[in-house]
Parts: sequence; structure tokens; C-alpha cells
Amino acid sequence: MPTLIFVHLNSQIPRYLSLNLHGMTKLFPNLKIVLVHNQEKIRGIIPGIIFHKFEPSQIFLEIEESLTHPKSFRNNFWFTAIGRFEAIHQYMQFSGEKVIHVESDVILAKDFPFSQFQELEFDLAFPLVARNRGVASTLFIGTTEAARKLVDFSLDACKIQPDISDMEILSKIVNSEDLKILLLPIAQAKADSFHNNNLYPDLASLRYGTELFGGIFDGNDIGVYLYGTNPRNQRGKSTVGEEVIGNYSSIRLWRFKYSARRNFIELRDGPTVLPVFSIHATCKKLSLFWLYSRPFNLKRFHNKDSSATKIYPNIALLMVLSKVQKLISGSGP
Repeated sequence: MPTLIFVHLNSQIPRYLSLNLHGMTKLFPNLKIVLVHNQEKIRGIIPGIIFHKFEPSQIFLEIEESLTHPKSFRNNFWFTAIGRFEAIHQYMQFSGEKVIHVESDVILAKDFPFSQFQELEFDLAFPLVARNRGVASTLFIGTTEAARKLVDFSLDACKIQPDISDMEILSKIVNSEDLKILLLPIAQAKADSFHNNNLYPDLASLRYGTELFGGIFDGNDIGVYLYGTNPRNQRGKSTVGEEVIGNYSSIRLWRFKYSARRNFIELRDGPTVLPVFSIHATCKKLSLFWLYSRPFNLKRFHNKDSSATKIYPNIALLMVLSKVQKLISGSGP
């Protein structure tokens, strides 16, 4: 089976990731699960998780030097989102394994199709959610050489466009002639799954993917719409029931149901049932990441016509304290 890999750089493991990793070891006890990090010491070792320390390479530093994003934003977030491709590449050089990279705020169903990924004859596979956005929420890399080409492509893209994001890089690499790329299915393969003026570019590929895996993967549509946006982006407020602007999916028209058998959600369209294999839980609600409270919280998804706002008081308070701390430190001599 491919190795399941997470990457977290420039800070200690956040609580939601720790809970997610604990859950992964329970759901997939026979799977190799790795966390790549760059901390001198990790607080809170998690049984069943292999911790692999990433040593910054020259190309990693070149990517950072090429970018113009503000480094003060969330521990240099924009850079580490791209730099993690090199962290994965370095791990693959060490291990020689196929990997499935899953983002820290993505939860997986117990029937996630690892065996189908093992048989893939593609270099890369990931969701494409918009014309200019691919998402590494689930990113399959088949060979070390493919990982190197992804890193080289990323560095070249950063030099050409210094304010580029990891999502834009993935959307551009789709057209690469050097890599065989599969777009992971994000919706049922029919036109009315998408906006009329923003139709998914390759329904045939989507149909192939849904038949191959037997379900769909969340890029960044399902989790955002059903469970809410990241409250750190709105001072502790999370909006549920809103589509991601510019994305292909017309998710307001989709019909979801919770499956007690799978302990996860699925997409329903008349007699057609498509399992959802992953949820990008950008709201980072801890009870979604704790395996034992997850079923109850997954059932409580947004299914109304209008959007709503949820407040995360603890996050709002932390953001206020962080701002005060910055103001105090900036006022010194």
C-alpha cells in the first residue's frame, strides 16, 4: 500500500492534527503513516506514527527566496504550502515508496481506496477544483522522479510568478507533458454538478475517476460548504452553506446523506450513491478530528438553502491575544 504522509512545517503539531493522526492509526492500523516535520523536538509522540525530520535543501531555500508573500503570515504559510513538495520529495528519496499526501485538516473515511491508489499507473493524482486551483488535500505521488519533477516545476513557477500559491502550481502542472496526471474525481460526472458558466473541463476524466475509485474526494468544496470556512480567516467566525467562489462545483444542488454503515457522508442522486472518501474540514472543529466524536458531528452538516455563521470563541480570543502581543512587541525600543 502507499504510505500515508502528512507534512507540518515551522511549528509544533496543532491539536486538530494530533487528533487526526490518532484517528488515522485507529482507522488504518496496518498502514504506514508518516509525519514529516522540521522541529528539533516534537511535543507529544503519537503511537503508530513515524516522525521524519525534514532537513531544508538548497531548492527548498531557493523557493523561499523566490517568493514575495509576507513571511509573517502564519509561520510563512504561503511558502511552506509550496515547500512541503520538497519535504515529500526528500522523504521519498529516503524511502522509495509511493505516497498519498493528505493535508492536516482532511479526514478520511474508513473505506478510503488505498488499494486502488497502489495500482495507479500515474505520476501524480489530485483534485482540480477551479481553472486556477488544484488542491493537495489528497495528493498521490507515484515515484521519486515524479516528486522531483513537481519540485522543479514549483521552483520555476515561483521564479516566474513570485506571488504564486501551491494551488496555482498544481493547476498549471496539469498541462505538463513530462508527467502523467490523473484528476481525482470531485463530483458526479454530469454537467449539472457544476455551474453552467464554469463547467468542469473534462467530464470523461471525471467519469473514469469515479468508476475507478467508486467514489469522490473533497478538494475544498464539501468540507467548506457542509461544515464551514476557516474561522482564523474571519476573526473567529466560520461561514457554513457557502460555495467557494470561482470553483467548478455547484454544490448547493448536491444532496448529501450520512451513512451509518460507513460512519461518513455520501452523495445521493436518485438511485445513485457515491461515497465521499475525504472531507477537507477547513473549519478545524476539533470534534470532527476526534474519531469518537466524529460520527455525531458529521451528521450535523449544513443542509439548508441559506448560509449561516458559527462563532468559535476560543479562536477569536487567541487571535485577539496574538494581535495584542504583536502590538506590544512592536512598541518596544
